[in-house]
Amino acid sequence: MQPTNTIPEIEPVRHGRKLILALLYAINAFSSLIARLNAEIDRIHEELRLLAQQHPEYAHPNQRDAAAFTTYALMVISAYVVDAALIGVFAEFCAKALFPQWSFVKTIARFLIPLAFICIELGFGAQRQAAKVEAEEAPPGAPHSFAVTAWTLLGILWAALFPAIVLFTQRAAATLTFSTAKVLAGLGPVLMALAFALHVAILFSGKYAHDSKGYIAFLLRRRKLRRQASKATRIQTREHNQFRSALVRYVHDLDHFNRLYPNQRIAPGPFTAETKSLAGETFGPDFLGVCGASEISVGSPRPTLPHSISGGVAVEPVAIEGREDPA
Repeated sequence: MQPTNTIPEIEPVRHGRKLILALLYAINAFSSLIARLNAEIDRIHEELRLLAQQHPEYAHPNQRDAAAFTTYALMVISAYVVDAALIGVFAEFCAKALFPQWSFVKTIARFLIPLAFICIELGFGAQRQAAKVEAEEAPPGAPHSFAVTAWTLLGILWAALFPAIVLFTQRAAATLTFSTAKVLAGLGPVLMALAFALHVAILFSGKYAHDSKGYIAFLLRRRKLRRQASKATRIQTREHNQFRSALVRYVHDLDHFNRLYPNQRIAPGPFTAETKSLAGETFGPDFLGVCGASEISVGSPRPTLPHSISGGVAVEPVAIEGREDPA
C-alpha cells in the first residue's frame, strides 16, 4: 500500500493558522484601543464634572445673570461695529499713508485698529475693577489707594480719543461735495456722543465684563470637552463593533479549523486582560471559557482584519470551550 501524501494538507493548515492568529492579534489590539478610549472618555467626563463644580454660577446660571452676560457681550460687539464704521476710515487713511506700498494693510487696519481700541478699553475696565475689589477688601486703617481713580481717568481719556477721531473725520468729510458726506458731517455731534458713551459704558461695567468673559471662557471650555467626549465615544463605538465582528469571526473560524484538522487543533488565546473583560461585557462572562490566557502586549492599535477561512462570518457567536494555553 502506497503511503498517503500529506503535502497538500500542509499549506491549508498553515494558511488557516495564520488567519486565526491574525484575528487573535486584531482582537487584542481592538480591546487595548477600546480600553484607552474608555479611559479618555472617563477623564473628559471628570474634567466636565470638575469644571461645573468649580464654576456653578456659570454651569447653572439663573436667567437674570445669563441675560446680563449676553447683553454685555452684545454691547461689546455693537461697540466694535460702531467703531469700525466711525474710525475705520481714519485707520485706513493712516495705514495707507504709513504703508503706501502695501495695499492690503489698509484693509487689515480698518478692522483690526477698532478691535485693538476695544481690547485696550476692556483692559482699563478690568484693571479698574481689580483695583476696586482690592480697595473694598482692604483692612480698616489701610492707606487709601488712588488706583481706582487713576484707572478711571485713564479709561475716560481713552474713551475721549474716539470722539476726537470722529470729529477729525467729520471735518475732513465736510470739505467734500457729496451730499452723503455733508449729512455725515452734520451728524458729527451725535456720532461723537455715541462713541464716547459706548466706551465709557465698557469702562464702568467692569464686574459684568469680568463675569461675561468668565462665562464665555466657561462655555468655550465646556463645548471643547463635550466635542472631545463625543468624538471619543464615536470612535469607541466604531472600534467596539470591529472588536465584536473580529471576535465572532475568530470563534467560528477557530471552531471550523479544529473540526477540519482535529490533529492540528489550535487552543484559544492567549487573550489580554482587556480582551477578557470586554468579551465578558459584550457576550457574557463565560464566553471565553476558563482558558488561562497569558498577559501579552499589543503593538499596533489598528490592525487589518483578514478574511474568514470558512467563507463567511456568523452573526451570532458561539462560546469557546475552556482550554489551557500550550506551554
